[in-house]
Amino acid sequence: MSLLDKFNNLRDEAAKNMKKFANTSFMEAVLAICARVAAADGEIADSERKKVAAAIAKTEALQVFDASKLRDTFNQYCELSVDDFGCLELPKKVKKLSSNRDAAIQAVKIGYIIANADGTVDESEKTVLRQILKELGITADDAGLPI
Repeated sequence: MSLLDKFNNLRDEAAKNMKKFANTSFMEAVLAICARVAAADGEIADSERKKVAAAIAKTEALQVFDASKLRDTFNQYCELSVDDFGCLELPKKVKKLSSNRDAAIQAVKIGYIIANADGTVDESEKTVLRQILKELGITADDAGLPI
């Protein structure tokens, strides 16, 4: 199976399973993951923030949530992700999913999809995703991620 096929399978699976995870904790965890991935290189340029926000809005798996709530929460988490103290809050949002393995796997898959929105997942993004997997107590193999 090619990398593109794996990516498409992840995207399709995420969309199919989203309804059972449509709650605030899940949304916050996904957006925290997206903000952390966007800040993987240490900063988030306005153009990158807009590109990731657009990718989030287009992600079928997140369309069960209000678009303005997604945007506002993502922007708030972007600010936290580049703040020395604020960045400590985002792992707390993610760790709320550690007791629900299926939700944790789905959230990381969505983070990977967003990281791949530009066609590549950079090494710094992979490092952040690996850290998130560790925080959630799951592996890349558990989530079927090629990182």
